[in-house]
Amino acid sequence: MIAIGSSGAELFDYIFGDNPDYHPVWAGGWSARGLRHEDHDGYLAMATRTLPRNATVFLTFGGVDAYFIARHFRRGFRLMRDERIIRPAVAGLRNARRVLEQQGFRRIHVVFVGPLPKLPASYWSRFSDAPQLPDQEMGRLYHALVKRTARHMPVIDVFEELSDIANGDYTLRPQYTPARPDHHPDYVKVQDIYWNHLCRLPGILPRRDPPHTALYPHVPAGIGKLKEAGQVRPRTCR
Repeated sequence: MIAIGSSGAELFDYIFGDNPDYHPVWAGGWSARGLRHEDHDGYLAMATRTLPRNATVFLTFGGVDAYFIARHFRRGFRLMRDERIIRPAVAGLRNARRVLEQQGFRRIHVVFVGPLPKLPASYWSRFSDAPQLPDQEMGRLYHALVKRTARHMPVIDVFEELSDIANGDYTLRPQYTPARPDHHPDYVKVQDIYWNHLCRLPGILPRRDPPHTALYPHVPAGIGKLKEAGQVRPRTCR
């Protein structure tokens, strides 16, 4: 099993643990739109060169696009249309799938890890001075990206299970929110919901036994430095 994506893909570290057949190839700050470019094609090929072609591959992107890039676009465009985020992100995911299929991989799924928890403005200001977007706007944008992607490739979609869209709320339900402010869900609290979908896939790895019951420290590794060095992130799953 191979997890490729931004930091939300750390969810799979919790689900599969330190299984030698689980390969974490995720990195902080990795956007879906960036996957359109040739340098990312080469990085994907390098990162998966020695991995088994019969592995299940999860592409886990979108948070960087909907939560961070959208904020920067709002500063540059008076009217920030959703298509400025969604279309390039979907194109990037489709290109990544094409590159991986050319490498011989056939079991490729997109897994969106979210939605966004409600967060104070002070949380976002520590990342940049870009204009703050309402949580609901970012959540709605992420949801639109999920649905658009599903038109083009297999998607594991748990958005409605983790939010209250029926009542117009596109953010994470409170019971799945981390104790400390974070733009990811609490991986321990949501792992059962994701596993209920993943376990139906043919040839999926067994779940970690016993499951994690507490979060452990996150070890950051940014895509920029990893790509420049031609490396994948250090293995930090437990």
